[in-house]
Amino acid sequence: MLVKDLEATAKVVVNTSFRQRRMFDGKEFMADCTSKGGVEQLILGEVADRAKRNARPHAAKTAPEAASTSRLYCTAAPADPTLAACARSAAGCAKRQADIISAVGDATPCAEHAGALCFRATGAGGTITESCHPSAEACAKRLDQARADAAFTDVTTCEALE
Repeated sequence: MLVKDLEATAKVVVNTSFRQRRMFDGKEFMADCTSKGGVEQLILGEVADRAKRNARPHAAKTAPEAASTSRLYCTAAPADPTLAACARSAAGCAKRQADIISAVGDATPCAEHAGALCFRATGAGGTITESCHPSAEACAKRLDQARADAAFTDVTTCEALE
């Protein structure tokens, strides 16, 4: 097993082959064996549990703040680049990707994007929705749709988010 520290995390690699002492007909010998994965899963599970228990609280607080302002994930319809959306997390992007696929049948994979243009709108019950897009054209298209939708009020303008 190899454990390698990488910044705030550790990478664990477990070998899948080993040697085992066996006996046959009164004779002892060493046999080369290949694991079926059970031992590796136990080791990796234990490492993950220990990592969760030993996580430093202050490290968890600083990382998301830095990531939330600089890392965005974007997707778009290949046939219409103005039908595009960005989110602050990969999971949020996956939801927007599913919306695009349901609308037009296809969407590009979610990928990190350096910046985006976003606007906010107040919806039913006072819920504020943020809508981010990888290009000015995509943001303007969605902004016009939001302004035309009676369900939204207090729609802001597209502003750069880096």
